[in-house]
Amino acid sequence: MPPKKKPKTKEEIKEQKRIAERLRYQRLKNDPVKREQLKEKERRNYQRKKEKGIRKSVKYMSRREHKAVTKEWRKHCATYRAKKKALKEITNNFVRHNTPESEGSPSPQSSVAPSILPMTTPRSDASNARKRNARKKRDKIIKDKDKKIEYYRKKSEKYRKRLERLEKAKTKKNVDTPNTKLTEMCDSPGARREVVKKALFGEVLNESQLKENYANLKTCKEKQIFGKVVSGKLIHKYKLWRSKDSSISYKTIQKSARQSGLVPKLRTRKDKISSDCINTVRTFYENDDNSRLGAGKRECLTRKGVKKQKRYLSDSIGNLYKKFQAEHFKISYPTFCRLRPFWVITPNVNERNTCLCIKHANIDLKLSALHRRRILTYNSHTALLEKTCCNRYDELCLSRTCQRCIDKNPDYKEFNDSKPIEFKQWISEKQTYNDPKTKNARTVTKYLKKMFTVRPRELIEELHEDLEAYYQHERNITHQYNAIKKYKQNLTDEDAIIHMDFSENYCSKYGEEIQAFHL
Repeated sequence: MPPKKKPKTKEEIKEQKRIAERLRYQRLKNDPVKREQLKEKERRNYQRKKEKGIRKSVKYMSRREHKAVTKEWRKHCATYRAKKKALKEITNNFVRHNTPESEGSPSPQSSVAPSILPMTTPRSDASNARKRNARKKRDKIIKDKDKKIEYYRKKSEKYRKRLERLEKAKTKKNVDTPNTKLTEMCDSPGARREVVKKALFGEVLNESQLKENYANLKTCKEKQIFGKVVSGKLIHKYKLWRSKDSSISYKTIQKSARQSGLVPKLRTRKDKISSDCINTVRTFYENDDNSRLGAGKRECLTRKGVKKQKRYLSDSIGNLYKKFQAEHFKISYPTFCRLRPFWVITPNVNERNTCLCIKHANIDLKLSALHRRRILTYNSHTALLEKTCCNRYDELCLSRTCQRCIDKNPDYKEFNDSKPIEFKQWISEKQTYNDPKTKNARTVTKYLKKMFTVRPRELIEELHEDLEAYYQHERNITHQYNAIKKYKQNLTDEDAIIHMDFSENYCSKYGEEIQAFHL
C-alpha cells in the first residue's frame, strides 16, 4: 500500500499557485501575439479603473493619498532593485566559478570571493522600515534638542549682557549736576565763601562781560558764533536766560543758535493731500449712485457758517472705498473716511430706507435664505454682481453680452433637497374691506411681506428666473446714473437740471388761474 501524501499547508498551496502564475505569465510574454493582447487587456483595465475612480492620477490625489502611494512606490522600487542586484551577483559568481583559468591569472584560493547578497523578505523589509522610522525619530529628537539649546543659549547671553550693563551703570561714578552742587554748598555752613565766589562769577559773567561782548559784535556771523558758544543742553535745561536780570534774553540765544545750525529749525507740517485728491473724493461721495439726497426741507446741516442739504450713503463706507479704488486711484482707508463731507452721513433708524426697490429686496431675501442654509457664500445682490460680473458697473456685463462673464452663474454648494427652506417675499395681494362711509365692499391692492416654504431646488430655479430681469434692472440703473452724471458735467451757464422728489407734492402756480384749474 503506497504511503499517504502529507497534506499541503495554505502557504505551500499559495506559493505553488504563485509559481504557476509566474510561469503562465512568462509563456505569454514569450509569445509576441499573446503579449500584445495581454498589454491591450491591461490598458483597458487601467482605463476602466481610472474612469471609476479606483486608480487616480497624482494631480487628483490629496496630500495624504499621494504620501501613502509614494511610500508604496519606494518599497516596490527597493524590492525590485534588491532582486536585480542579487540576480546579477548570482550570475557573476556562476560565470566566475565556471570559467577556466587562464595563464597568469590568480588562483581562486588567493582571491576573496565577494559575498552574495540574500534576497529580501517581507520580514527583513519590515525590520528595515522599523530601523528607518527609529532613525528618523532619533534625528528629530536631536534636532529639537539642538534648537532648544540654541534658544536658551541666546536667552542666557541676553540676560548676561543686561547684568553686565547694570553692573557698569552702578559702578560708574555719578557726576553731580550744577543744581546739586550748589544745593550741597548752601547746606554746609562753612561753604559761604565758596558760594559767594561762584555767585559773583556768574553775576560778573552775565551782567558785565557777556553784555559787553554782545554789544561789541558787528556782523551776523559773529553773533552766530557767540550764540553757539554760550548755548547748549545745560542752558536749555535750566533756562537761565529767561531771568529778568539777564543781560541777554533766551530768545536771542535760541535765534543765534538756530542761525548757526546748533538747534534744528522749526518745520511746519505740509499738507500731503492735494486739493485734486480732496475734490475727487468729495465728488465721489456726492454722486447719486453713492448717496441719495435728503427729501425733507429741514434735512440740513450747518457747520462753520456753511449750510448743506443732507445726503445719506447708499452703501457701507468699506464697499464705497473698494469702488473708489477701482474707479479712481488708491488712497488709505483712514484718509478716505476723513475726506468725507460733513453733510454726507450714514442713515440711522429715523432716516432708514423706506423706499426699497421691490426687485432688489426680493433678490436679497432669496439670497439670504440660501445663505442661511449654506448653499451660497453671500447674502446680498451687490456680492452676487461681484461674483457673476467682471465689473458690476459695466453695462455690457449687466446686459449679459460680455464674453468673459456671460457664462458665470452663482456658485452653489452641495445641499439636501429633501429638507424644505423658508424665505420671505414682498407680494401684492387684493384685500376686501367695508367702506365706513358708503357701507359697500371695496377691493384694494396692498404689498405684504409673506413667508413661503419650498424645496431648495425650487428656490434656486425661481432665483434663476428672476436674475434676467434683475440684471436688466441693474443695467437701467447704471445707464441712468451715467447719463445724469454726463449731463451734470456738460452743463453750460444757460442750462439747469431740476431733480424732483415725490415725497412732497409740488406744482407750478400761475399769477392768475381759472377756478377749474385751482380746484
